[in-house]
Amino acid sequence: MESKGISKIIAVGLFLAAIIVVAVVLIAIYWRPAETLIRVEVDISPDPLDLTNVIGEVVANITFPEPYRAADVNASTIKLDDTVPVKDGSVLTSQKFVARFDREEVVNYLWSQIYHMGIPTDHGVELTITGEILVISDDTITDILRFEGTDTVEVVGE
Repeated sequence: MESKGISKIIAVGLFLAAIIVVAVVLIAIYWRPAETLIRVEVDISPDPLDLTNVIGEVVANITFPEPYRAADVNASTIKLDDTVPVKDGSVLTSQKFVARFDREEVVNYLWSQIYHMGIPTDHGVELTITGEILVISDDTITDILRFEGTDTVEVVGE
């Protein structure tokens, strides 16, 4: 009789050990630490932005902190307020990236925010630039990090 009791205890112990092993494997596969958000400096021009002029472009000068490099920016991921996609972009210096947005798209977006959503403009409009930067080590992409920066732009012609 005692051997049956010991066998049951061993079986339960093995079952619990198997559950723990499966849990550890699943955690190792699916768990990722909280995503790192890189804070960048952003300077948007023109400032002030005339909402009656839709010709040209809106430029965001993005400055990255060390050790991040402007050359590692994934330009296709850059957006203004998570809405207006970048038209094109280029590396200015090792730490500076210039993102260009279609002015008409930016003006239309701002009109929708100011007049349809009721965003006040008396202290300027806060615009946020977001995107992704690649972390490269030994010519291999080891991670993709998000970046974000905000600038306040005065708007006129409303």
